[in-house]
Amino acid sequence: MLSRPLRACYKALLRQIWELERTPLAFKLQTPLDKHAWLRQGGGHGWAKVGSEHRAQTARLLLPWLAETLQGIETLTASSLRTLVRDQFRQPLPPDAEPNDLDRAIQGIRVLSDQIHLARGSSSATTRGVQVEVTADFVGHEDDIQTLQIIEEGEDEEEEEEAGGSKLFYTYRVRVANVGTETVQLLGRHWIIQDSRGVTVTEVPRGTRGVIGCTPIIKPGTCFQYYSGTDLDEAPGSMHGSFQMAVLDDRSQPLESFDAEVAPFHFWPPSAPA
Repeated sequence: MLSRPLRACYKALLRQIWELERTPLAFKLQTPLDKHAWLRQGGGHGWAKVGSEHRAQTARLLLPWLAETLQGIETLTASSLRTLVRDQFRQPLPPDAEPNDLDRAIQGIRVLSDQIHLARGSSSATTRGVQVEVTADFVGHEDDIQTLQIIEEGEDEEEEEEAGGSKLFYTYRVRVANVGTETVQLLGRHWIIQDSRGVTVTEVPRGTRGVIGCTPIIKPGTCFQYYSGTDLDEAPGSMHGSFQMAVLDDRSQPLESFDAEVAPFHFWPPSAPA
């Protein structure tokens, strides 16, 4: 029989799943966003794992005791989560397992809440073997960002404080994974940022060179990841677009080009439900 604290955690997890069922929302486990990466030079870009390796790495980071179970689950839904939670809580507990299991249950509540939050600011689309996954989150108001820039860049604090402002700043992480069989190169981008009414407030023209100064060559089974950011006068808002890609031959010469879709993802108001 479960102790009272464990029963409370079990019920809290089921309530989260019930709320998830009302959306409904399916999502993949994601690592937390580095909200300050885009303020640093280079935008926190680099190479990341793909597919099952990426899922396993994420599971080991977030819920190590469930890593083996989660590795075979690509997309989490309310139904699969309910089954997972019930199976875990119905397992017989050794007499000395209570403190450890309570810690795990509390961490599970926190991780599920964080994952649902990230999923509501995410999108995914695959075009010709190029999978583009984006996750966005609120970073801070304009004054908060200026303070962070002072810390990151060592700027004059008094000078920066005079500017002030009320804009909302968001960061987004982009994963461009090659899940196909052709080597491709990311050559350009096209972004459209819209307000809550669907009116375009900012557009980066199609064919604008690269991303954060890079035009990466992405071989099959590899993933290029980077962070960037934007500001809005008000939220919610959304962003979508495309990447201009080239298919390369064995000598890294372009054979043909295509646009890889970036599906719409949302910028939600601070501390507001999605």
